[in-house]
Amino acid sequence: RQNHKAQSAIQDILTEWEQFCQEMTLTHTLLEELLVSMQWGREQTYYPSTKPHITAGLASTNHKLAKAVNAHLLGNVSTNSQKKIPRTVEFCSTPAEKKMAEMVLCILSSCLYRKLT
Repeated sequence: RQNHKAQSAIQDILTEWEQFCQEMTLTHTLLEELLVSMQWGREQTYYPSTKPHITAGLASTNHKLAKAVNAHLLGNVSTNSQKKIPRTVEFCSTPAEKKMAEMVLCILSSCLYRKLT
């Protein structure tokens, strides 16, 4: 029963991850198209490249593209003059991640209980 619940939670996480990756890829394409079209009639400073194959690389590239679009629309607004506020680490908790965490905690606590008795 616990194995089935754990497998279900893992499958939910994998499904969410796949959807996240698809959305990141679509965002990458849209940001590239937007940036290239904004350069229409001007000296082109950005040339589309191949998509990164790992999600962290895709997220980083999307962030750079978004910054380039922002700079193009708003100009090179310096963020150094703004107060730097240290960010706290936040973990996104999707329903599948919460479910998986609960399953792991439940299994760990039952293992710990068995060891103590």
